[in-house]
Amino acid sequence: MPPTIRGTGSRLSVQDKIAGAALARLRHSLVIPKLSGRAYEREFLDKNGDTITIKRPYDVLIGEGRDMAASAIQGLIDRTVEMKVDKRRHMALGYYDDEATLDIIAFGERYLKTGVERMAYRYDSDGGESIGTRAFYAEAHTAGLTTEAAHSIGAHARHVAIPLDMENYGLLDAMDFAAISNDIKMINVPDDVKGAIRQRYRGMLANWHLFETHHIPFLVCASHGGTPLISGANQEGKSLATKGWGASRKVLNKGQLFTITGVYEIYPRTTPIKSTGRLMTFAAAADVNSAADGTATIPLTSDLNAGTLMTTDGQGTTLSLAAFQNVTATPAADAAITILGAAGQSFRQGVFYHKSALEYANVQIEQSEAFNLKGRGTDDETGLSVSMVAWANGLTMQEVRRLDTLYGVETIYPEVAIRFVGQRVMGGGGA
Repeated sequence: MPPTIRGTGSRLSVQDKIAGAALARLRHSLVIPKLSGRAYEREFLDKNGDTITIKRPYDVLIGEGRDMAASAIQGLIDRTVEMKVDKRRHMALGYYDDEATLDIIAFGERYLKTGVERMAYRYDSDGGESIGTRAFYAEAHTAGLTTEAAHSIGAHARHVAIPLDMENYGLLDAMDFAAISNDIKMINVPDDVKGAIRQRYRGMLANWHLFETHHIPFLVCASHGGTPLISGANQEGKSLATKGWGASRKVLNKGQLFTITGVYEIYPRTTPIKSTGRLMTFAAAADVNSAADGTATIPLTSDLNAGTLMTTDGQGTTLSLAAFQNVTATPAADAAITILGAAGQSFRQGVFYHKSALEYANVQIEQSEAFNLKGRGTDDETGLSVSMVAWANGLTMQEVRRLDTLYGVETIYPEVAIRFVGQRVMGGGGA
């Protein structure tokens, strides 16, 4: 679908035409938003505030036999994630009356192109940052992406019950495509992938539709020092107490990955629980700094749940989260922590995921009546809206035109995403 653009003139004074031209350029540069969901956008369009609470998938424990103990009755537990429309990007162009003689084509080529491409970069990279740091599973192939690695990730997806359909995507860097270009099978692009994004489609491998992007952040490893260990047994939940790090320094960057000796992934649909044979990979939800004694608390992007994690409902009743178990056991005291990647270095990353993992929500910005000149371009395919307002300084005869977008992006279902950690980035550094 083409952008919705109002206005018929070709002069600079046609506000909707300018907004529409910006939108067309912005949309042309996007990849990740077109491979993501928009199921919750209506909640924001209905003006229910800038934050909504999304209920994540529900799970249950399965019993056997006719009779059931009263203790087997499971409470209604809703795990939630908040999604906010909090990302506003803008650019402003100022010019004088004697410069306002360009037609819209010349204006776009000369002035819109660079700024709008930068806005598109942020729009894409916000999604890449979200899923690239919060994917629930991970595999490290630091020798680089190979056909075997792609098939390993495909098998991993089946083990952990990631849906396999026509909405399974891989977001990879151009260097990774170069390494496996001879093995990619070129087939028709999925029907829901339209327009300019077809130029980024590289084919299919191991049940993944592969797209090129440079918006998945590098895995940047801090120079942590020491020999990190778990501090205290039987820890579950959203954080881990640890020790043995280098003193008084940043030991983990946000999104950094690590494993813990003896803590394994599980097949999420089996009863009783079985290990996949892979150590569970955890990700830091924020930068982590150690204390002077080498201790540090690591916030986790997802709960560590060995089947004994508990919660309370609104009435204060204690409820078991056993149905949402995701690892075989809690860490033992002094269990070794192994950091993925070498200290002080950076590694290229990609993400293999189902479309339902990542959500965008776009909002049309209300335009004040104080602006005599205003316009908007709205794209039905992506939901993206570009607002344009203008004002003038009568003393200098300078006019300013401002373009804005407003949206939110959130990884709402990280359990259907696998992070691929690839080759070291030369000169990528670490902190």
